[in-house]
Amino acid sequence: MKIAVMTDSTSYIPRPILEKYNIRTVPLSITLENGENYKENETITADEFYEILRGASSIPTTSQPAIGEMIRAYEAYRDEGYTDVIVVHLSAGISGTYQTALQAAQMVEG
Repeated sequence: MKIAVMTDSTSYIPRPILEKYNIRTVPLSITLENGENYKENETITADEFYEILRGASSIPTTSQPAIGEMIRAYEAYRDEGYTDVIVVHLSAGISGTYQTALQAAQMVEG
């Protein structure tokens, strides 16, 4: 048995730990008041986000990761020989991320 860990970008796990333990993160999308979209921790850093937030007149919105990104993460683990994946995401009560993770897992064989 080989067990992997996957999370989303809201976990804010430092990069050295992600790399050391081969933890994959799937990014949530952030939409600013001007309509610009970013992938958390990929196309916008936390520092950049907070700088934008200081000048914003409204709170940005977030959306769950795309199912395709979750599928790719599961497939990569499968291809590396992992038999199980522990996922740590936002609560199902506040985000659709958990439901997307379940759907993606069901779509990946192995």
